[in-house]
Amino acid sequence: MSDERHTPGPWNVDDLGDESFCETNHKYGIGSPNSPCYRLAKIEGLGETALANARLIAAAPDLLAACKAAKGVLDQWGPERWGHTLELLHAKLSAAIARAEATTKEPGHE
Repeated sequence: MSDERHTPGPWNVDDLGDESFCETNHKYGIGSPNSPCYRLAKIEGLGETALANARLIAAAPDLLAACKAAKGVLDQWGPERWGHTLELLHAKLSAAIARAEATTKEPGHE
């Protein structure tokens, strides 16, 4: 069983189309086949930026899994084999994972 607290992926971008007629600032939503009865998010905006934001958010579970896999490889190698560049990469991966899993406080959300 997974220890993830978020809705499991894959997530997908839904074109809200006719659903958005009352919400003119929401063209795209984030959905999940694992949770078909509700949207995980609605994205502000109507243009290409909104679509790009929706795609980035929908990729979040895959990106988190990739970060964890890459960090796992570095952890197996051990810090004595990293060098400066991989040390920086490990720190960035660790920070991204911590932020995604809410193990660090967001600025302004103490």
